[in-house]
Amino acid sequence: MESAASSPAQAAAANAADHAYLNCLDVATEQGRNVFASTGRGYAPKVFAVMPQANGVTARALKAAQERLFSSGTLHNERYGPASRNSRRIARKHQS
Repeated sequence: MESAASSPAQAAAANAADHAYLNCLDVATEQGRNVFASTGRGYAPKVFAVMPQANGVTARALKAAQERLFSSGTLHNERYGPASRNSRRIARKHQS
């Protein structure tokens, strides 16, 4: 059985993972690197875990951050490329 971290410690860790995820996404987007929500080549949590901007946050924590950020509406899957391919990549949702 794993020892349970306190609620404030869990919240701080989740917040750090969310910030690391968004920092990595911004860098990847700036570099023109597409990342994806589904496992396989370009799976965002795995790509981000090896980036310096992740600050040591694990792929598992980044996966949880991805789920939180999609659930909160911060992230969405946007279409890119030819319409015939129906390709989608992770992007920040723009606030209007």
